[in-house]
Amino acid sequence: MYTGGFGGVQRSALICEACWPWEAAWVCWVGLTMFAMLKLCKYHQQENIRVSMARERARLVSDRHSQISG
Repeated sequence: MYTGGFGGVQRSALICEACWPWEAAWVCWVGLTMFAMLKLCKYHQQENIRVSMARERARLVSDRHSQISG
């Protein structure tokens, strides 16, 4: 009776043995992508804070300048 095995090893075990490097590579790529996205979001947030602070600084300087000259 044929059970779908190869040399006494079940077919699912052969698939897992053949695919584990690809699964490990896929997990590494997912991890790297996740960390890259987190880094991108962090730098984007920092840039937004810098732009906001520069805008507020310019507003405060122009308000102070208008109070002194006004």
